[in-house]
Amino acid sequence: MRKVKTLDLYCGAGGISEGCNQAGVIPTLAIDNNKDCIESIKLNHPDCEVIHGKVEDYIKSFSKGSFNAVVGGPPCPPFSRASGIHQRSFNPIEVINFWNVVNQVNPDWYLMENVRDVIKVCAIDPNYLLDSSKFGVPQKRIRRFFTNLPEPKPTVEISIQDAIGFRGFVEDRKSTFGEKYGKEGGKFRRRESTRPCFTITKDYRVWLIDNTGERKATEKEVATIQGFPRNYKFFGTKKSVRDQIGNAVPPTMIKEIIIQGLSRIIQPQTIQRKEFNYATQQIELKGNRRINT
Repeated sequence: MRKVKTLDLYCGAGGISEGCNQAGVIPTLAIDNNKDCIESIKLNHPDCEVIHGKVEDYIKSFSKGSFNAVVGGPPCPPFSRASGIHQRSFNPIEVINFWNVVNQVNPDWYLMENVRDVIKVCAIDPNYLLDSSKFGVPQKRIRRFFTNLPEPKPTVEISIQDAIGFRGFVEDRKSTFGEKYGKEGGKFRRRESTRPCFTITKDYRVWLIDNTGERKATEKEVATIQGFPRNYKFFGTKKSVRDQIGNAVPPTMIKEIIIQGLSRIIQPQTIQRKEFNYATQQIELKGNRRINT
């Protein structure tokens, strides 16, 4: 693997760190203010140093050149349409903190992920709108990426059926969001299993429906739809795990951005992809109580 010192800010459950790892870039230090997220990082990336705290408290502790890469996904609720048009604050403080760290460290490359409307408070170029379903993630999830790596080219489309082996329909029964979320025309959103899933969100309500009946999708299944390998572990209560999964950045997408970007900078033979088979791997959920799925 290429030795790149990587700092993951607002790391969450580790979607970006896992994507880095799959691209052959080992995460070095991860920071988040959520204790369960930090425990999830420790379960999956034991060699990564972690800090449970606020990013703003550590900005001045990073020196120029201390990391080769700075990555992260500042909290998106201030800019997310899922929060409702009239409830978005557009408070840019955490986004500003991210860029303050980038300026402080001056890394070789950086990557910040957020919802599309973050552009209203952060007009830094280059930035790209990318759909995760075009990069091997079985979910349509459009997000904005700010990075000095080249824009990646689409790879492969994976269906719900490909990912979790389910045939039928997937239904979104979370109707508390504003426009374009929850019910459509009085009915819940549905996707055929032969297509990528709709966007998975925090505290999701995903149901699987076929000719034998209906049931809630398990955390294992939703994490797989979110692009995590099935052996990925999550720490916390059931609600905490749902939030971690729904807030995560799909690792498979991050892998492609980094693999394609760095391949234009370094020799291709120094990069080692980590591939995983959706059908054969297992996912484990650990925490304050055991989650049976």
